[in-house]
Amino acid sequence: MTTDIPFYLQVADQLEQKISALAAGEPMPSEHELARDHEINRLTARAALEELARRYLVRRQQGRRTVVARRIDYRLDGKGVPGWTKTVAKTGALPRTEVDVLKLRQPPADVRAVLKLSKKAQAFYLGRRRFVDDELAAYSASWLNPAFVPNLDKRIGPSGTLNAALRHYQLKPKRGLLRCQLGVAPSDLAQRFESHDRPLVFDLTTHLLSGKRHFGVTTTWLRADIFNVVFEIPEPGR
Repeated sequence: MTTDIPFYLQVADQLEQKISALAAGEPMPSEHELARDHEINRLTARAALEELARRYLVRRQQGRRTVVARRIDYRLDGKGVPGWTKTVAKTGALPRTEVDVLKLRQPPADVRAVLKLSKKAQAFYLGRRRFVDDELAAYSASWLNPAFVPNLDKRIGPSGTLNAALRHYQLKPKRGLLRCQLGVAPSDLAQRFESHDRPLVFDLTTHLLSGKRHFGVTTTWLRADIFNVVFEIPEPGR
């Protein structure tokens, strides 16, 4: 090993190359095994595994074996927002959605402005928990103008499939604004993720259009340790 790079980073870099050939969920060498195989001490071996966890390449859980992580590419092409079920299913993982809450509420000012609602007007608020292989991986919050989706609470089943409900209303939504940013999950969102800390999440917000009118705003928070948002903007004219 070279001397200008810390040993734990050198070990982590070597392991990263090996990880690319492993399947998600496969066990990693233990700290003891790493220390033995690389002739380093346990603290250096532990630092190497922690570095791989920071890179979201492995998952470390107290009392369990460190395993190769599954990280899903969530691709945005500038045209639309990929469907949750199809995106997850393509990776071989099992997607699932549950409705957390669906009721009429007064939306915040920024949503009211987009939907062109009065200050006292209400909108449907649809909160959904998103799972990957039964692990809570994302949370979606949608605000929908009830003028476009009357009685939505009677159309949404426990699986929370919004697209099917929109087809009932003969809506073919187009995407308006799309904004994505990486940040720390707000405290209330961290609680929904059942997390004791505040994990990094991709905050993906999109405006939904019917014709030229906005009828919905959806924000989805994707756990950064499970998802990797990839932008693929096509060349002009393509």
